Amino acid sequence: TYTWTDGSTLYARVYILKGDEEFDRAGLPQTVAGVHARIKIRRRNGLSPATNRIKHGRTIYNILAVLQDIDNKETQLLCVAKETDQESGGGVNP
Repeated sequence: TYTWTDGSTLYARVYILKGDEEFDRAGLPQTVAGVHARIKIRRRNGLSPATNRIKHGRTIYNILAVLQDIDNKETQLLCVAKETDQESGGGVNP
């Protein structure tokens, strides 16, 4: 089991790219909702999909990719948030 701790508070811009909703194999209303987002922050080194995730409000995003811009001014994070009916909150480790 992972234990997440709160890390830094960052100013960011969140762009929702895509949202989807899935049902279990029996077609029952137990859903899995997914949101794909691009999150822009000021340049920040050391972020990794393996060791960091982002909390925005009550949504927790898992980082899929970390992209640095050519001008070295910002970092873009490609993320996905998945929530099921059984999930509860968690911490952040940016």
